[in-house]
Order: sequence, then C-alpha cells, then structure tokens
Amino acid sequence: MVDALFVDSQYGNVGRIDRLHPLAGLRIALDPGHIGGSPWDERTGKYIVDAKGRRLSEGIMALQIALLLENDLKRLGATVLLTRRNLSPVTDADFAEYEKENKTEMFFRKADLEARAEKILGFRPDLTIILHLDESTPSEDHEVEHLKKRCNDTKAYVPGAKPYAWEESIRLSRHITARIHQKTGVPLMEQVSSVGSHDGLASMIRIEPGVFARNLYLQRHLGGLVSSYVELLCYEDPQQLLALSTHEHSMKIDEKYYPYSQRLLDLVDAVRDGIVDYQRDEQL
Repeated sequence: MVDALFVDSQYGNVGRIDRLHPLAGLRIALDPGHIGGSPWDERTGKYIVDAKGRRLSEGIMALQIALLLENDLKRLGATVLLTRRNLSPVTDADFAEYEKENKTEMFFRKADLEARAEKILGFRPDLTIILHLDESTPSEDHEVEHLKKRCNDTKAYVPGAKPYAWEESIRLSRHITARIHQKTGVPLMEQVSSVGSHDGLASMIRIEPGVFARNLYLQRHLGGLVSSYVELLCYEDPQQLLALSTHEHSMKIDEKYYPYSQRLLDLVDAVRDGIVDYQRDEQL
C-alpha cells in the first residue's frame, strides 16, 4: 500500500514510499573503509590479534557489513552503490610506485580516497554511509593485550559543508548511532577524549552524544552530499572482540570464504534500521 508521495529535495526526483519498500527512490552509497586481507592489513595496520591468535581485520569486516547491508537496502527499495566489492584498492594507482618514493600514506589517504569520492559523486546518491570500525592506536605487534588504552563507544562524523547537508547528515548519524546503541548496548561517545584512535582531536567538535563534526578528507571531497562517517564500534573492546570472533556464518570474497559473526549482523541490522528511521522521519 502506498503511504505517501515524496520529492527528493536534492535532485527533484519524485517517487512513492510504501510500507514494504520504505527506501523506494533512495540512492544510497556505501563506502566500506580500508581494504583488508593480506598484504593490505599489514600495509594499513588496521587489524588486531588477541592472545588466542584470533585476528580481526577492519577492512574485511567493513566489506562484509557493506555487502550484507546492500542486500537489505535493495530489498527495501533503495538503489545502492558500493565503492568496493573485494579486497583491493579502489584506485588504479600503482602502490609499488608510492612505496618506491616512500609515500605509502599518500596512496591510502589521498589516491584511494579520491577514487572512492569519484565513484560516489558519479552515482549522485541521496545518502552516503562510510563504514568503519574503531580501535585505539595499535602496538607494533597489533596484540590487544599490549594496548595501553581502549575505546568502547559508537560515533559518527558529519561534514561541515552546506547547511542542508550539515543538518541532514546530523539527523542521519543520530538515527544510525541510536540504533547501534539500541542493538548492541555499546554507548554513544559522549565527549571528545584522548582515549582511542582520534588522531584528529583538534578538528573534532561535539554536536550531541554519538555525533561529531570532523574535517575528514573523504567527506570534504563529497561536497554538499548528505553523509555519515560511522565508527560502528571498537573492535578491540574485549566484549566486542569476543562477539566478533564467534563465527557463525561465512561469505565468499575474491574466491575465498571469510567467516563472520552474529555481532556483524547486529551492526547490519542497526545501520539498516537507522536509515529507515531517517527516511520515515523525513516524511513526517
């Protein structure tokens, strides 16, 4: 049954929302952070290992979440873009060339992010969700037991761009982080803190619990698009590490099966429901 007529306020597209397809007409870009797998985990440092040898790769988990979330969003009527669908960089740039010149950080923080932005801008999305999991600054061996400080929260960053994008990005982030808190019990980040991997503390401004403004490179390159850069939870937290390491499912990526947990599905459900909440709120 049709609920309401709506007009896309960014591009003037007209469509209808029904109860079975509350995201009908929405174009949603998903950007799973980092890359994942070998050798990219070692190159980015975005992984941890616990005392039992269990290893969590942020790039793999982010991609699994994005692929699962894509299916859910499509079933609800959305058109979805993923910036990557495998464990390879988005950019066509040659990593070896950057490595020769000792500029590997430029490869990850500029070339690959710009390639992601180009894909997103070409898609012309209504919403962009950038998916990350957080960790404290890792030790050289990436062992959890050697970390001096650990974070335990969920948060989202919004861009300081055009007024429309600013307000809508806050509202989108509010709904997503609220759902993550509700689904997992992980607290909303309350204040800017020295705990965790917040190497850009000086550029962070608290808007409300769980939502912060931060001058992030990718969001700057998205211009006036509505976006939420979500740090879903801290995967080094002992409770979350255990939950994420309890593998109950598997997914084929690049001809190899990678396991994942019910906790990962909880995050998929939370982000999906947060997007639906945002869209329903938009129609009120």
